[in-house]
Amino acid sequence: MAQTSVLLALPAEIRNQIAEYIFHREPGTTLLPPHKSPLAFASTCRQLYFEFYALARSATVFTMQWPHGRVFVPRIIWAILRERHMDRLTKICIVHDGVQPYLSLPTLYSMMQFYQPYQTSKLWEARSDLVHGRLLFVGRRQGPDQAARQVSLFIGYSFREAEQYVAVCEQIGQEQYADILLARRRDCSCVTPFSDMSDEQVRNELDYLRVQYPIFDDVEHVFQPHVDEIRARCSQAS
Repeated sequence: MAQTSVLLALPAEIRNQIAEYIFHREPGTTLLPPHKSPLAFASTCRQLYFEFYALARSATVFTMQWPHGRVFVPRIIWAILRERHMDRLTKICIVHDGVQPYLSLPTLYSMMQFYQPYQTSKLWEARSDLVHGRLLFVGRRQGPDQAARQVSLFIGYSFREAEQYVAVCEQIGQEQYADILLARRRDCSCVTPFSDMSDEQVRNELDYLRVQYPIFDDVEHVFQPHVDEIRARCSQAS
């Protein structure tokens, strides 16, 4: 006699709540292996596939192999945006693991402006949206009654730096530089360890954080303590 699944015996509403809980992934966390992905759960049996495949597919992060050798990122992004049968794509997350340490949202936005296929095409418009830690690609409307398609792009050393961009900016504003660089060594395999770096190299990496994660809001709150310190020192010297 076949054993009845406890999950399938539950009411549909409770099954839906369980599935939503299982499929939820906190932004910035590493990916689950394929055999533990939402799609793997939905493929367990025919009934789960019928009930949850669409939800599982939208909750699954699909990875692509990073090409060997030197990579021109705008070309990869453009190929993904122009790919057929990807009209449901809403998010691209580039995690370079330290392979391209100078790649950032501001840099990538500037690169896109000079990329020839993007310049000549009217299909997509790239917008800098650092307030939400992303580049936003807005597609051309396909019809008067259709909303413009939008694809968000995130980028960083790790999923944490890419998907929690705003939180990293706040850390920089609070001068928690050590936490950021130590987290890189914990999460990334292609980052030079501190034992192999000179003090100058560490300072250069710290300095470049301001380019990768510019402070974009509440500048007065971030810098006023430093202004107060400067004025206090000037008063003592006079």
